[in-house]
Amino acid sequence: MTDRPVVPDRPYQAMAIALAPLRVAIAEPAPSIATVQAALDTLQQTISQLPPASGLEQSLQVEIHKQWRLLQADFAFLRAARQPATLAQRQTTMLQRLDQLTSYCESGDRL
Repeated sequence: MTDRPVVPDRPYQAMAIALAPLRVAIAEPAPSIATVQAALDTLQQTISQLPPASGLEQSLQVEIHKQWRLLQADFAFLRAARQPATLAQRQTTMLQRLDQLTSYCESGDRL
């Protein structure tokens, strides 16, 4: 038995798995920037491994990449937040994007 993680054969399932630690890191009352960055890096690797697609799946991937870019911008704003209210607003925005990405993963699994 090895210590290697099991990689799902479905890329959208792998993406959903990568979203989970990011959600936990962002939801912390005082999120660790390093932890969030590490989770974002993992998610980026997973997204970059999505297979080429056409038709409806290509449209789905375009939306995934759009939300990914917006999530990166949100993270930049989160890092810059100094006031507790602003930090909470940035966290909420990022969590909403993660919800959207999770729904895309579910849709991708059904294709």
